[in-house]
This record gives sequence, structure tokens and C-alpha cells, in this order.
Amino acid sequence: MIVNNGSPQYHYMSLDGQHSLFDQYGCRAVLVWLSSRMFRSGHKLILQVIACMAAVLLLTHSLPQRASDVALGRGYSDWIGWARGKASEAVGDASEAAGLRVVVFGASDIATLPDTKKGDMAWPEVMCEELECTTYISLVPKPPTRSLSSNSLYAAVVDELVQASPKDKAASPGRDYSFYPDHFPVPWHVPDFGMQVSEFLSRPKPSKSPKETIWVFNFGHWDVWNLAGLPLKKSQVVVDAMVKDVIVNIEKLFKASSNETSIAYSNFRARDDSSRPDYLPKLRQPAVTVGDGAKAIPDQQVGEPFRIIVPMIFDATLSPGWKTERPDLPPAHSKAEQMRNAATLTERWNNKLQNAIEEWVRTSDRESARQAEEEEEEAAASQPTTTAQSGADSATSAAAAPSSTVPLVRDAIIYDLQEYVTEMIAERQLHDHGYVDQNGVGGRPEDKMFREVASPCINAGSDKPKTINTSLAVPKDDEDANRPTSRRRSMRVARDAAKNPDEGVSQSSAVCKDPTEHLFYNSLSLSSRAIDDIGKETAELVVANMTLRGFWANSS
Repeated sequence: MIVNNGSPQYHYMSLDGQHSLFDQYGCRAVLVWLSSRMFRSGHKLILQVIACMAAVLLLTHSLPQRASDVALGRGYSDWIGWARGKASEAVGDASEAAGLRVVVFGASDIATLPDTKKGDMAWPEVMCEELECTTYISLVPKPPTRSLSSNSLYAAVVDELVQASPKDKAASPGRDYSFYPDHFPVPWHVPDFGMQVSEFLSRPKPSKSPKETIWVFNFGHWDVWNLAGLPLKKSQVVVDAMVKDVIVNIEKLFKASSNETSIAYSNFRARDDSSRPDYLPKLRQPAVTVGDGAKAIPDQQVGEPFRIIVPMIFDATLSPGWKTERPDLPPAHSKAEQMRNAATLTERWNNKLQNAIEEWVRTSDRESARQAEEEEEEAAASQPTTTAQSGADSATSAAAAPSSTVPLVRDAIIYDLQEYVTEMIAERQLHDHGYVDQNGVGGRPEDKMFREVASPCINAGSDKPKTINTSLAVPKDDEDANRPTSRRRSMRVARDAAKNPDEGVSQSSAVCKDPTEHLFYNSLSLSSRAIDDIGKETAELVVANMTLRGFWANSS
């Protein structure tokens, strides 16, 4: 060892006395410099490194969650616990940039991956990222919990049938439902729609209100799953009541959005026309007919949309999990009957919900007409009797008039999740047989289709227990040969596809080589590629403003 200028240096030579490659490439000089810096100011260097790391973490923490994930990767939120977490955890402040906010209510259904730790996102998160939103709030319980739209409505019908079950089960096995709570219990520990709304509205208002809010409501999948084993007439009544309850909770959020002290409030007035996105055109209240003439809302009042996104639910009987995950019920309650019930209830839910949403959207026009009529009556009743009184009343009225508020206009985007899944299945089935229908289904390029649409990427095997608590895991079922009589062609193809075994996965609990080639990730969840497609398609609908009002305007 040689001491040079008070610093130790190490002189390395090869065995034959020649300078080694370590010296020839200057590595020794670098090592000498580093060792010198460490001996002289090692504590300062350590402090500088710590300061740099803290600065980077604080910077990414201050950015919106979307920007943080871009900077450090999509899994950043999982390993930095105090950072702005993944969207489902970032449910507090909405103050970043006061831009677009996405708020999601619902259940973890077929378009939700069971394991979010891998960094995969739910479709509303993908939509949020595509729209470059600044805040994402999700009230959806994490999988494998199964949220219903209304726990009380489901509990009421189950309790009624259990109470009505005959004591002599052998005499009337078809009327016996005493077993039902064991197979499909009421998930009281999982918040339903009403509980999610109450929990959200109980939160304090953020320091900066967002300029826009898009509301996502995704219920119905597990409601139909649980109701499919009950008598159809009873289940249909419950579906109708659940749809009405969904509208009640949506209206509760709509009214709260007009309250400036509520977390649901969006500060539309903070956005000027130059910064307004193209997919949010300025909406003026339409002229509404009152009596014999037309009354229009004053031009200075700009109607802002209270826009919601409601997906139509997917028929669970077309998923691989319908045969492998439903529990075995007593023989009197056949699987064929459950399949018919599920298909009928799915169609009823989608039709009832779409009609209810359309009626809810039209409520804005009726309220505008009623408000204009009331204002006209008030103006007529307060006509002054003299000119002097007229001037005084006008001054008093102007001073007392509140500042013009931004009226909210109900609007909705309805996404057909059912159509997407069945079309993907039909594309592969027709393509494999060399057919293309008149709508072009079956003619997509190979890279735009899924190689496997019948079996999931993860094969759960056949050794599962037959009875599983549905509030924590997923139940089981076997084979079924009957089909609904009135189904679309693509859904019939999907039914045939669901019967085909998976040739690529042969071992129990085996995982496929490429999950992106499979439409289903597991028996009850779509793959991340399919979920990304759904999120991007929904974002395109938002950008194109493909709302009900937009459709009605183009049709007229």
C-alpha cells in the first residue's frame, strides 16, 4: 500500500509484475478517488444521497397518481405505502390541479382482475388514465368480495323464501329454500350501493374542487348471480326494485353535486372556454315548452353535464366460472333452471336499467320546464302598480338576486359490456371456421383477436369444494345442456365456446404461458388485455361525447 497526499492508495499488479487490466482502464484511479472522498467527507456524501432520495419521493408524491405511475412505474403505489396510492386507495383529497375527477361505485365483477398487486388496473382506471384525469376515487370493495346493489332487498326475498319453506322437505323439495343462505349468504360486511354513497358523502370536501367529475356505477353482476337460484317471479320483482334503488342513489349524488360544501361538488366555473376539453362542449339549457310558447333558459347560464357511465352487465352463464364456480344445489333446483333464470334476469336488468337511466336523464328537461313556469308565475304575481314602485322593486330585486349558478344537466353513457365479450368470442369462433358474417364479425386481424376464448388462463382444476361462502370466495357448478330460447347469434356462439375444454392447460391450477392470448384470466374474470380494451373504448365514448343526449340530438 502506498500513501499519497495523506490518502491510502492500493497498487495492483499482476503476478508477472505487469500492470493489470484494472490499471490499464483507469479503474484504480476511480477507486482511489472514491475512497478518498469517503474518508474525507463520507458523512456529507451520505446526507446528500438521503436528501436526493427524499426530494425524488416528495416530488412524485406531490404529482397526480397517474403521473407518479408514469415516472416510477405502474406498481409504484404498492411499495411506497405513504405515497399517493393506487386509485382504489387514493380516496381522500382531490386537490391535484383541480382537473378531471373519476369516482367509481360498484362491485368487483368480471371486468376486475382478482389480484391488483401486479399493477393491473380496473377498466375505470384505464379510462381515467386515457382521459388524463387528476383524481381517481374508487369505492368498489376489493376482490374477492362481492358487492350487491342492495343488501336489504336481497336479504328480504331470501328471508321470505326461507320462512315459507315447508317443514317436510321431502314432500315439497322444489319449495324448500332453507339451504339458500348457506350457499348465497347476504354479504352484510360488504358495502352495497347505498352504503358506498353514504361513505363517500361523509368525507370532507377537498381543498380544491375538481372542474369535472365523471361518475361510474357498476352494479348488477353479483345480484343476478345470487338471484338465479330463486323462483323467477320473485327474482324479477327484486331486480326491478334494485334498479329503482340504483336510480335513487344516483339522484342522491346528483343533488349533492350542487352543494358547494360537499365532496361531490365540481367547480365548473373554474374552467374557462379555452381550457375546456373538446369532449365537454358548452351546453346551453335547451328551450323548454311551457304552455303555448317556448321558454329558454337565459344565455348566461351554461348547463354543465352531470355525466354518468353505466355498463350493461355480462351474462355470467357465458363465463367458464358458471360451470366450475357455482355450488351444487339440491336436485329439485336444477342447473338448467338456474341458467335460464340467470339469462332472463341479465336481460331484464339491462333493459330495466337502460330505461330507468333514460328516464332519469330526461328529468333535467322536465325540471327546467317546471322551473321556468314557476319563475314566470312569480314574475307575473309581483308586477308593480306604479312607475315609482316599479323602479324601487327592480332595484331591490337586483340587489337580492343571488349570483347565477351553473345548472346541472343529467347525461349518461351506457357501455355494452355484454356486446364486447360476446363479440370477442364470436370473432374467434367464426374465424376458426373461416366465416365472416354480414357485420364483419370474424374478419378481424389475428392480432386483434384472442387466441383462446373458451377457457381461462388460470385453470382452477376440478378439486374445489362444492360449497363455498360466496361473500369471500366463488361457488361451483357443473354441466348444463339447456339454452335460453331467445338469444342473439353471438351469444349462442359464446355458449358453444364455453363448452369447449382448454387444450393448452391440462394441469390443476396451471397458468398459461401468455395471458394476453386469453379472453378470460380466470373462470370469472377477463384478462388484463380485455380490461384495457374496455377502458379505452369507454374513454373513446367520453371523448366523442357519445352520451344519451348526444345520441338524441343526432337522431332528431
